[in-house]
Amino acid sequence: MAAVFPAGAGSTSPTAERALRSPAFRTVSERLLGDRRLSVLDLGPPMTATLGFFGQAPCRLCLEDLAADLLDWRPPQEGDAVAEAEVALARAFVHSARERFDLVLAWDLPCYLHPIMLGALTAHIRASIGPASLVHVVGPTGERIPARPARITVGRDQVLHYAPEDDRVMPGPRLSPGVLERLMPGLRLQHSFLLGEGLQEFLLALR
Repeated sequence: MAAVFPAGAGSTSPTAERALRSPAFRTVSERLLGDRRLSVLDLGPPMTATLGFFGQAPCRLCLEDLAADLLDWRPPQEGDAVAEAEVALARAFVHSARERFDLVLAWDLPCYLHPIMLGALTAHIRASIGPASLVHVVGPTGERIPARPARITVGRDQVLHYAPEDDRVMPGPRLSPGVLERLMPGLRLQHSFLLGEGLQEFLLALR
C-alpha cells in the first residue's frame, strides 16, 4: 500500500473540494445524450446529482461501486496475479459480462487501483463497449492526491463536483495521456481537458 501522509495546508491542498465546469460532460451531452436510449456503466457510488444529469435523456444506468472491493487488492506472492485479479473483479461486478455500454464512468478509480487490477478492469471495460463508446476518467494532477477516491458528481449544469473524503494524501500517479494509455491498454485518448485547480479529465475510446 502506498504511504499516506497528512495533507498540507493552503488553498491548493489536494483534499480541497472543487466545483468546475466539465468540458468532458459537455462532449458527452453533445455526442451521446439524445433520443436514443443510452446505456451507462458507473463505477462509483450512487450520487443523486449524477442520476439527475443522466435523467435528462432516455438512459439505463448500471451502478457498480467497485472501490470497496478492489481498492486494497494486491497481487499474491505466488501464482498468476492476472488470473487472481480477474477472479476478484468477477466477484465484484454485478452486471452480466454480456452487457454493452455507451459510456463508462471510471471517475478517479484508475488513480487508486493496483496496475494489475487496473489492467484487468480495462480488459473488462473493452469487452463491454463498442467503437462509438466513451470512457470517462478524472484525476488530480499533483504529486499528492487524497488517500482514498473522492466523491465525484456531475450536475445538470455540467459542473463537476469533486469532494475528497479523506484528509490524508499519498503519492499520485501523475496521470498524463501517455501514462493513462499505458495503464489502460487497448484504449486510446480522444480528449484531455485541464480543468484547473489540480484536476484533469480524459475521454477514451477503443483503440
